[in-house]
Amino acid sequence: MSDMSFLILGYYYPPMKAVGVLRMYYLSSALAGKGYPVTVISTKNSFRLQQEPVVIPEAIEVLRVQTLDYRSLRFQRDRKVHFHESAKSGRAGRLAVRVMNSFPFNLLIGEGGLIYTLQAYRHAKKQVREKNITHVISSFRPYADHVVGYLLKRKYPYLHWTADFRDIHVDSIKGNVLWPSLQHWINKRLLHPADLVTTVSAGCKKELDRYHNNVRVVYNGVPAVNTVTQALRSKFTLSYTGSLYGELRSPAPVFDAISNLLERGELDRKHLEICYAGKDSEAWRQWIDKYHLEDISADLGLIGIDEAKKLQEQSHINLLLTFAEKNLTGALTAKVFEYLAASRPILTVINGSLDPEIRQLIEAHQAGSVFATQNYDPARVEAVLKEYYKAWLQDDMEVFRIHSPKLKEILWTRRIDEFLSLLENHGVRRLSPDKAISV
Repeated sequence: MSDMSFLILGYYYPPMKAVGVLRMYYLSSALAGKGYPVTVISTKNSFRLQQEPVVIPEAIEVLRVQTLDYRSLRFQRDRKVHFHESAKSGRAGRLAVRVMNSFPFNLLIGEGGLIYTLQAYRHAKKQVREKNITHVISSFRPYADHVVGYLLKRKYPYLHWTADFRDIHVDSIKGNVLWPSLQHWINKRLLHPADLVTTVSAGCKKELDRYHNNVRVVYNGVPAVNTVTQALRSKFTLSYTGSLYGELRSPAPVFDAISNLLERGELDRKHLEICYAGKDSEAWRQWIDKYHLEDISADLGLIGIDEAKKLQEQSHINLLLTFAEKNLTGALTAKVFEYLAASRPILTVINGSLDPEIRQLIEAHQAGSVFATQNYDPARVEAVLKEYYKAWLQDDMEVFRIHSPKLKEILWTRRIDEFLSLLENHGVRRLSPDKAISV
């Protein structure tokens, strides 16, 4: 395995301010840290959008290629990476998102677009020839990176291609594509040449199994776990750092419990603070207004990784929001690992049915409580909040610390060993470099 050289196809690669940068960033950094040559091909657009202040290791060469996609048309108006949630809420907005997510439009005007795909492929071929690349890793999203991976695998069959999914393409909960059956058909053919398909959860794996017979889970990780704990905020603080995805994520059970406890005098308003950090301030404010929590709410807006980490470590409780249906689970956001690394209790609300994978992960680390909006017990949510509040009143700060010895398992140094083991043991097609074909 020592002769491996990696090419990563990652439109979402730092410094773009989006959660999508983190998986490939940490994966590439961990590979480089083990001494493997790593080259990344990404978009020039990232420099023209909001930037994440992360340091790319000097050992990683990043090539930025020309891109003309819908982001290119938005630069003069703003520098935001994400569409505002209000832009997706109308009928026209939802249709536009579905169009850009669907083949063939995702290759023409979606993230990356045709110019990026062609330019990335051209540069990738050069890197393969000049650097003796052995392994290619493509990241979804966008779709374009997997298309480049497919083209490289066809031209250089000896390459080991890993197609990584931090999200699924066809999501029945979001209703995010046109012609789902066609998208499934295309995806199966696109991924057929891949040696390995990796993803972030067992729920996502279940969806991807329809496309490929070698799908493996590589959970997200963290670079470090909080051991020298930040001083907690002076008020009893509950924080959420992340997106709301329209109406897909809901803090309703927690906000309802807080509102009821305040009304009964079992919580004191002057002691409480609810912090939000993310891109969906308007949607968050609607939830706050609905439960009359304006006077105890603090909206920090979209902040950087380091600021979010500091807030998570200083909060008494971190609120984790996600969504699931009985037959579609596994929306295991990378946020859960950030929260675990903060070593603070996690209060999880799943909009929909209970996701056993999320519950198992939280319970395995003794990290907090999990509720689903379907059939949850309001009294139990209130009891959990009251227990934490009582500990705060009594200055029992040990309650607000996750002590699980299993936390060391979520480090990227562990994850990269799991990933390298997969490369060694699953589906590596050993062909010589002279087997290239014309593409």
